[in-house]
Amino acid sequence: MAKGFNSLLRAYLPTFDALVRHFLKDSGLQTVFSGVSIFGQTDETSYDLMASFEGLPQRPGSRRGHSENVFITARLSGNVKAGQLRLTHYGTEIGYFRQTKASEPLCDLLPITGYHYDFDCDGKKFNHPVFHAQPKLKAGERYISLKANITHRVYPDFDEIRTIRIPTPQMDIFSDIV
Repeated sequence: MAKGFNSLLRAYLPTFDALVRHFLKDSGLQTVFSGVSIFGQTDETSYDLMASFEGLPQRPGSRRGHSENVFITARLSGNVKAGQLRLTHYGTEIGYFRQTKASEPLCDLLPITGYHYDFDCDGKKFNHPVFHAQPKLKAGERYISLKANITHRVYPDFDEIRTIRIPTPQMDIFSDIV
C-alpha cells in the first residue's frame, strides 16, 4: 500500500530535524533549534507546523552574543506523487525577536520584523505572485500564543503596508529553516 501525505510527512520530520541539527553543530552555531512539530491538522492533507531558533547571533561571525530568536509557523497542504511529497499550498509566517535579557532569553523580547510567505497559484490575481512575501511584524504571534513561557514587548505603532507582495522562491517552512 502506498504511503499517504500524512505518513510521509511524519516520517520526513525526524530526518529533516537531524540534518538541521547536524548542520548547526558543524557550523559551530550554538543556537537551540526546536525541530519541526505538527500542532494542528485540518484533514489528511493539511497540517499546521511550528519551529524555532533561539539564541542566533545578530550577524554571522558576531562576537556580541547570541541574541536573536526566530519563531516560525506554517500551514501546508500536499499530496504524494510518485512516492514523493508534493506541496499544493503553503502559508508560512516567520517572526524575528531580539532578546533583551541574557538570563531570560524568552522573556521581554523586542519584536524586530516578520514576514508572511505564500504559495498561491490560482492565476486570477494580477498583483499576487505565485511565491511571495509580505511584511508582517506580528508574524511570530501565532507561535508565541502556543507557548506560555514566551513574552514580548508591545509591537511598535506604525502603519504597516501589508499589500506589498515581493516575489520570492518557494519559502515553505522547510525552505525557511534552510
